[in-house]
Amino acid sequence: MNYVIKKFIVLGIVFFVTNLFSQKNSTIKKIDSSFLKYTERPREIAFTHLNKSTYIVGEDIGFTSYVINNKTNKPSEFTTNLYCVIKDKNKKTIKKKLIKVQNGVANNIFSVDSLFTSGEYKFFAYTNWMKNFKEQNYFAVTINIIDPKVEKVIKKKIISSKIDAQFLPESGHLLSNVKNTIGVILKNELGYGISTAKGKLVDENNTIITTFKVNKLGITNFSFTPNIDKKYSVKITYNNTRHTFNLEKSEVKGIVFSVEKLPVGVNIKLKTNSFTIENVKNKAYKLVHHNGIKLNIFPVSFVNDLHINQFINPSKLFKGINVFTLFNNDNKPIAERVFFNYNDIKLKKSTNISVKKTQDSLQINLFFNKVLSSKINNISISVLPRATKTYKKHHNIASYILLKPYLKGTIENANYYFSDINNNTKKDLDNLLITQGWSSYDWYTIFNTSLKTNFFIEEGISAKAKVKNVKKSKYVIHPVGKGKPNYYVLEKEDTDFLALNLFPTLNQKLRLSYIDEKGNLKGTKAYIKFSPSSIPTLNANHKTLKPKLAFSMNFSKENNTSLLSLNKTQELDEIIIKSKINETRIETIKRRSFGKIRFFSDIDRKRNISFQDYIRNKGYGVIIEKGRMTIKKNSEANTVNAGNTPTIYLNGMQLFDFSDLAALDMTEVDYIDINKNGVGEGIRGGAGGVIRIRTNTNLQYTKKELKSFKKFTFPLVFTETKKYYAPKYKNYNNSFFKEYGVIDWLPRNTLNKNGILSFKIDNITSFDLKIFIEGITTDGQFISEEKILVLNSL
Repeated sequence: MNYVIKKFIVLGIVFFVTNLFSQKNSTIKKIDSSFLKYTERPREIAFTHLNKSTYIVGEDIGFTSYVINNKTNKPSEFTTNLYCVIKDKNKKTIKKKLIKVQNGVANNIFSVDSLFTSGEYKFFAYTNWMKNFKEQNYFAVTINIIDPKVEKVIKKKIISSKIDAQFLPESGHLLSNVKNTIGVILKNELGYGISTAKGKLVDENNTIITTFKVNKLGITNFSFTPNIDKKYSVKITYNNTRHTFNLEKSEVKGIVFSVEKLPVGVNIKLKTNSFTIENVKNKAYKLVHHNGIKLNIFPVSFVNDLHINQFINPSKLFKGINVFTLFNNDNKPIAERVFFNYNDIKLKKSTNISVKKTQDSLQINLFFNKVLSSKINNISISVLPRATKTYKKHHNIASYILLKPYLKGTIENANYYFSDINNNTKKDLDNLLITQGWSSYDWYTIFNTSLKTNFFIEEGISAKAKVKNVKKSKYVIHPVGKGKPNYYVLEKEDTDFLALNLFPTLNQKLRLSYIDEKGNLKGTKAYIKFSPSSIPTLNANHKTLKPKLAFSMNFSKENNTSLLSLNKTQELDEIIIKSKINETRIETIKRRSFGKIRFFSDIDRKRNISFQDYIRNKGYGVIIEKGRMTIKKNSEANTVNAGNTPTIYLNGMQLFDFSDLAALDMTEVDYIDINKNGVGEGIRGGAGGVIRIRTNTNLQYTKKELKSFKKFTFPLVFTETKKYYAPKYKNYNNSFFKEYGVIDWLPRNTLNKNGILSFKIDNITSFDLKIFIEGITTDGQFISEEKILVLNSL
């Protein structure tokens, strides 16, 4: 062969290989960089534990929300603003609240009042930050409301024997002449899985290929090798009825893959057929593996074999969700499979339960072995009668955080997969994931979505003030609630300043003052722009599954529950009692104190005295150095070294750093209680004594005081946490109470130093109880339990 020709052939081969290698690297780089950019912003996931799923008008919806960082599964340290909204079936907002998240937890109540009637409603909990993402990181659940004025009895729903059957090939395609795994999911007309159905796959000659039986959630799988020239159907037998469904025609060409769980790691088996091999041979395919946070890419290519085995060792598998996507040589995703890795998924469980019965209460103790109280973030508890029909939830905290954000479809009884983890639940979850198809992490979105952040992390409410300023000026925004005052010095012609992290509650105002050359406070005109100023709208396109209610396939009228036993005396007429409330309150406080209490009058507030001056006059030495305040009891000399440091409480909270008191707004002080000797304070009453300060932001101001500041109304405020009160019933021994009644709801709990969760409930019934527990530890371990408390043996 001519040397020149040989040279060109060699150069051509080198060019082809180099170009192929370059293309493969560039496509891998694009996948990797696009994914990392899309996922670099941390996600927050919200889960809300509601005390029930079915409510009677007149009750309260008690709830505790947990906001979790998806990268750590730990309580989020970002957002403080959580929006909770209830909408009716027409998407009309019925109730809404802004509540404060602290250490990833918030709780409150909604009253089921006259704004509600019988029907289905949706409860949403979300942060502003969650609106940036396509995946469902917000919390959404359907609840049922029953209005006794509309429904006199609760009837079982009568349904037909109609079946919704879905047959979904693993990885998304049914390919001819290769062995395919088909996920099966059978549902009734309410969308619930049916558990007693059997099926068989037959060909066009009615020859049985394989048979199957679904699990209790209506899910299973079967495998077969379809022939391109044949048609197939599935015949289902259910409740003495027969149903036939045609299977989709298999594709002539393509690639499919299956995921096989091994004792160690998993094997990904990629399969193609003889019709396809020539088109895909030696082309650069990629098996992409991610968990919504991290990414692995495995280059794969078919040579002559129709099968490729890609082993994923345990160190490469992610804990929890694993999404496997096959990309072709054009960098397009062509098949996908979601897999769940249970390794290192641990749920904290209580080991024992005890109850001590008194005449009017039950003391319940749950024991958690080897769990430190400091490791518990929060535990929420719903206590209902054992026969309750009102707690029919599809998710617990583990299933919502570990599964929901990654899947597009609804999941019936998702809590089942994380209640008692064993080989059966692992197998059932894998069958479920075969039927779920593509994950919520859509590659078109990953490649094409702008990375612009439209919605920001919120920490309280900000107030941007715009003033008219022609010289160097000083301004102060007075404390809002338990916050600090904000001082601003504007240079000549500066007009704007910003106050951050404000947490106003109902009736609290923003108060703005101008500080003149003599240090006097004066009200001033300003334009204030608040953010957020309203509850943001959530674009909630994801479906929610209804709570599983009682239903029947016959027309029997049995088991109808009467609503006539609802307590019609719950709503009391208003009684107005006129008394000297303030004097009574003062006397009560004085009887509790061993010190001297000074209730601040309007005259005290007009004196404009600072806290440090006030406390000096009461016999304490005060030094402020580099912004740090030191306070000690001053028995003789006028120096802080001559005495001891007092214990100081502000609105019931002990202060360990007194620096904030330097900016205490004395115009909002209700009273100061000084107990110099610490008598009656136990170990808190040291030589420095105890000082208790109580403020009142709802104080009425005099006309002169009102001139010292300008008030502005917050368009949006935080709802203060409200205590849950269980409804009262006329009869605690009938079927209505057993099935629809409430014992108690305890939204915020933790363990004592002995690792015991201890709580009290009213002793109102002899029926056995069910205790529903949800929670999370500070290191990201989930707590989800259902306990039975047998009372008749006590």
